[in-house]
Amino acid sequence: MECFTASVGIDPNNSREKITKISTLERDYRLDLFNSLVQHMTPRQKQVTGFLMSGLSNKEIATKMSITESTVKAHVSEILRKLQVTTRTQAVIVLLAIAQ
Repeated sequence: MECFTASVGIDPNNSREKITKISTLERDYRLDLFNSLVQHMTPRQKQVTGFLMSGLSNKEIATKMSITESTVKAHVSEILRKLQVTTRTQAVIVLLAIAQ
């Protein structure tokens, strides 16, 4: 590694700082993106989102929230619209990707 870094003029210490800075910026960007998506959700939609991310079915969500399954479906539809996806799997993937 020393030969490579010396031959191309890379300072390993400076590179680590830059990587750390990029990682911090990426984390901050993901957090801002997650917050902007979630801030436009109602408290119930946020709750449903948490259950979706846990892998619960509409029926299980309805039972846990003491609401009807059709109400859960309405919340899920609105969450999908706000996330600009068409399936609950896509919604979970998007949320997990930006929440990391």
